[in-house]
Amino acid sequence: MQDLQSTAVKPLNKMSVVSAAMTVVAIACLVFFGIGTVLVFAVGAGHVALQQITSRGEGGRTLALVALAVSYAFAAYALATSIFYAFALTSQLG
Repeated sequence: MQDLQSTAVKPLNKMSVVSAAMTVVAIACLVFFGIGTVLVFAVGAGHVALQQITSRGEGGRTLALVALAVSYAFAAYALATSIFYAFALTSQLG
């Protein structure tokens, strides 16, 4: 007879779901309003989720990693475009 612990489904970490939801909201804020600071909270939630998953043995690691990867990618895009527009603005002024 199989052990019941091995067949039990791990509970999904709630912070990984929060991280994924915040990533979607952050991308919408970046695309529609040009506000990239919301990505900081999505990244923070993703890192907290990974720490909780490791310590508690919960599920949702893939969801948290995907949310982190997407958040970091869009954060890099936001930083690059900010630097580009800063140089473009200074070249027009001087």
